[in-house]
Amino acid sequence: MHAANIQGALGDYLVSTRAHEWAGSNGGGDDSATRDAIGRLERIVRVEAAQPAIGTPASSALLSALNAVTGGRRSRLAIASRQLPVLYVVTLVAAGVALVLDAAALSVGAPGRTAVLIGALAVSVALSLALLFAISAPFRGPLIAGGQPIDAVIHDLRIGFFSAG
Repeated sequence: MHAANIQGALGDYLVSTRAHEWAGSNGGGDDSATRDAIGRLERIVRVEAAQPAIGTPASSALLSALNAVTGGRRSRLAIASRQLPVLYVVTLVAAGVALVLDAAALSVGAPGRTAVLIGALAVSVALSLALLFAISAPFRGPLIAGGQPIDAVIHDLRIGFFSAG
């Protein structure tokens, strides 16, 4: 088996993923260079898996690993393409405003401590909504899914950590 070919193609795919599909303007989006890189990886793995000299267990393991990589990419692209539905956002904002207004109406004429509690409730609702928006886009925005594990694999491939010798 030519592991160097597979590792080279895997490295190219991972580098392209980090450069073009992970974060930024195309954060989580489908990129043609990455699509080409994963296509090359698939072709190389399938050719290697078809070699009679490697045997069925190794062939099955190669194809299973390839399936995991391509399945992971499909899942990542599906997650990245999702947006919060407008009706959901409107409902959450309306519920938060109603909660704050109800608390204010119930505390009319109450001492100053109640006003502080209403203010804290309003801040809590606002922060909850801000957090919802921040975590709704894992590949763009203020909270981005970290790429350090991919970077570590790229580094390990480059230094020959996975070499069979």
